[in-house]
Amino acid sequence: MLLAWGYRAVANGRGVGLTVGGRAGLIEVVSRTSLSSRHTACLVRIGQRLVLVGVSADRVTPLDVISDPDAVATLLGQAQRDKADSATRQFQENLRAQSREFRDDAVDERVTPEADRVDRARAALSDALSRVRKGLGGG
Repeated sequence: MLLAWGYRAVANGRGVGLTVGGRAGLIEVVSRTSLSSRHTACLVRIGQRLVLVGVSADRVTPLDVISDPDAVATLLGQAQRDKADSATRQFQENLRAQSREFRDDAVDERVTPEADRVDRARAALSDALSRVRKGLGGG
């Protein structure tokens, strides 16, 4: 129940008012990701442990507890990097996607030798047709 209260308090932006030995922030939502429109997975730091929880409208369910110090440090470091770069990371992902689309379009629009010959023939025919029209007085 404390975990549910802590998650809801942090998720709603109020923070958690628990302090131990003068240290604030005993409970912290480290990372979260939407699984569907109604379900979220959250990685919550509680002291020296991380708890992966599933969150729905009416329930917070602990899924796993990570207490190995090396695993905790690795996950916290990754979450901090992701959090710091979240806007940059999103921009890079969007830029990569747009670049792929642009490259794909450019491939389709590449001029092949055959297409170049067709374009030159078309231009020559158009020029010849213009001269014939001028010669017939249809200018």
